[in-house]
Amino acid sequence: MKNLFSPGKIGNVRIKNRIIRSATWESRATEEGYVTDSLIEFYEELAKGGTGLIITGYIAVDPIGAQTIRMTRIYNDSYIPGQKKVVKTIHEYSEVKVAAQLAHTGNNVINPELETVGPSPIKNPNTQKFCRELKSDEIKGIIKKFVEAGSRAYDSGYDMIQLHAGHGYLLSDFISPFTNRRNDEYGGTT
Repeated sequence: MKNLFSPGKIGNVRIKNRIIRSATWESRATEEGYVTDSLIEFYEELAKGGTGLIITGYIAVDPIGAQTIRMTRIYNDSYIPGQKKVVKTIHEYSEVKVAAQLAHTGNNVINPELETVGPSPIKNPNTQKFCRELKSDEIKGIIKKFVEAGSRAYDSGYDMIQLHAGHGYLLSDFISPFTNRRNDEYGGTT
């Protein structure tokens, strides 16, 4: 505990203290995934609290990678102005850093009307429907979408990026032998 309030570094980013606010889903975006005043006010309150780093709630990199309608998104340039507002607001508070958590929810979608995808056709635990297995060219496209989203996050001013690879989302499904039963270049174990 003696180091809690001392500076630290993650990569080349200096954090003013060791307090990191982990990502949560805020449900404060518009139905189309744009930043709202409510979301900005939420992050402003967190920044006022003195944390060293705030990790945003998950930000979808692909239209079919958004778990719910109020998930923030960054899969095209129209989302950058709102993301810039988030970063600017957080940066106004005494050296607080902010990371964009990029995600593709894959098969872990709550809305039964949305298509679910994954490395292999596995049953969605929320909808009880089987997801569609991604083709190799689709996987390459999703990789490109993560790269493009990272570039947009950088253009928005984020200090760092966190890739969401938990909760049965797409990246974690590729890592797990229970959900990745492929025999091609995207199969195997970690």
